Amino acid sequence: MTLVYRNALSPNDCIPSIVRLDVSLFNLWRLKSRTKVSPDVVFDLQYADDDAIPSHTTDGLQQNLLLAAESYQCAGLVVNTKKTKILPQLSKSPSVLLPAFTICGDALYTVHLFTYHVTDGNLRA
Repeated sequence: MTLVYRNALSPNDCIPSIVRLDVSLFNLWRLKSRTKVSPDVVFDLQYADDDAIPSHTTDGLQQNLLLAAESYQCAGLVVNTKKTKILPQLSKSPSVLLPAFTICGDALYTVHLFTYHVTDGNLRA
């Protein structure tokens, strides 16, 4: 499922990263070295039943949301659109109109703050 999802995503909608392949993780000078490093990209961040999907464009995010929902459906899972939130990073211009995002025809909520909190030792959104 993840490979099919990842291969369908646009390379423009990812977060590039460089991973150090030895124990020198926190040595910034060594990250600049061309040896023992591996470039990779992050298309989504998954934790338990949560998934954070970054995108640089509104069209890209809508496409990625649909691809994720299709991938989950192939695995027998359903996206709960009532719990799914969009957290935009807005420009400083207050006149920006936010587009509506949907999954399977259901509109998603846009929020300006998203906080995780701990209850009973578990993270909750």
